[in-house]
Amino acid sequence: MKVALLGLGQVGKEVLRILADNRAYYAQKLNRSIEVVAAADFHHMLHSPDGIDPQRLLYYKEKGDIWGSGYTEIDRESLFERDFDVLVDLMPATSDGLRARDLYASAFRASRDVVTACKSGLANFWVDIMRSATSVREEDSL
Repeated sequence: MKVALLGLGQVGKEVLRILADNRAYYAQKLNRSIEVVAAADFHHMLHSPDGIDPQRLLYYKEKGDIWGSGYTEIDRESLFERDFDVLVDLMPATSDGLRARDLYASAFRASRDVVTACKSGLANFWVDIMRSATSVREEDSL
């Protein structure tokens, strides 16, 4: 399973640690590996079609700049042109929830699943987000 991980604060870093420390466990449980192929913090969005090493990314994040990790920087608008299955949104919430709503709608249009810890978008736009997800799934089944 290829994952795009957005948000490398405390929660995002812990997700990277969990993935790094439990790689074999998840591969056995899911019958496939979990590969982070895109990751973003406030300043940079990085991509590697061959996977991003969670430990390496953590090392550079702790040093203060993930750019030094050597992965390819991409612009945020091109994220959905990349090959991945699941968008994991761990970015800080906005008070109005618009960022999350728009991000998830883009993910659904690109046939990506979404996992989020962002409550603001869900609280403010639950109906819109579910409608977006449902309409894309219905179009896919036609």
